[in-house]
Amino acid sequence: MDLYDRCLGQSYARASRDLDEFRPAIAKATNEKVLLFRDIGHLVLDPSVSDGQLRQTIYQYVPADKLQAAVEECERLVRPLDDSHFDFLAHRYGHLREFAPAFLQAFTFRSNLNPDPLLQAVELLRTLNQSDAARCPRTRL
Repeated sequence: MDLYDRCLGQSYARASRDLDEFRPAIAKATNEKVLLFRDIGHLVLDPSVSDGQLRQTIYQYVPADKLQAAVEECERLVRPLDDSHFDFLAHRYGHLREFAPAFLQAFTFRSNLNPDPLLQAVELLRTLNQSDAARCPRTRL
């Protein structure tokens, strides 16, 4: 149990460090996108630019390919609303898969809820681990 706790804790800590490293690495790119979209916002809000001329006016300031690249980069920069590091924990999936199946198999879990969705999820994971299923089926527990 202690070994599992230590491994999980290390994965959790590493995900947190990954987020801490990610933030300064993207600061410049984030600021560039904010400035770009601020300028576009000014154009959109400018009453002297008619709706029919808006796109053409924006493209005079920002070529379409540059705007497309900025939108695509925003997809890589955007963080979850709570800005937690749990999305970085997903990068540790391979490490977790090294020990989580053995941990789930080694213990009998109990609950005073019947049925307990958490116990049903544990059983589903055990089944998937034994079958070496590549994907988790979509199911309602």
